[in-house]
Amino acid sequence: MKIKYKNTVDDLIELNFYLNTKLKNRRVKNYFLKYGYMLIILLISIWYFKYNYEDKYIFLIIVTILCLLWLVLLPIIVKMELRHRLKDKDSNNKYLYSETILKLKNDKIVILKNDNKSELSFKGISNIIIYKKRIFIFKENFNIFAIVPVKVFLNDSEKNKFLNTIKGNLC
Repeated sequence: MKIKYKNTVDDLIELNFYLNTKLKNRRVKNYFLKYGYMLIILLISIWYFKYNYEDKYIFLIIVTILCLLWLVLLPIIVKMELRHRLKDKDSNNKYLYSETILKLKNDKIVILKNDNKSELSFKGISNIIIYKKRIFIFKENFNIFAIVPVKVFLNDSEKNKFLNTIKGNLC
């Protein structure tokens, strides 16, 4: 089986979001980023209530609105910042966004990209994840081998054939 595709910045962003939910050190950082600032706002509001009793309800409403805005806007802000960083950093990286040819052979996966050839035996695959219209193929320790956009498949049966071929050869 042979597949041609090009990865985009959005593919890398979704990989980053997936890894942020799965890797422990990134998960702790994300929890602090998401809830740590809300805790700081809460502590400031408690300190404020201790010395000022007049505008308690107005201040509580403002703090609640700020916390809700933070929870809603944080993923959007992170995606925008990550997209900006990836475009600046990798805009000259022809390898990253060039056309990729992925071939499934009897005992391995072969990726051809810019006259470079990467191979991974089926035994070397640690995980295959379908996440937000992308298929992530991982080597050990969550090292990414391939990001395959689901849109390259003509239909679900072709996608399932691809996944079953890989999963059938895994140990």
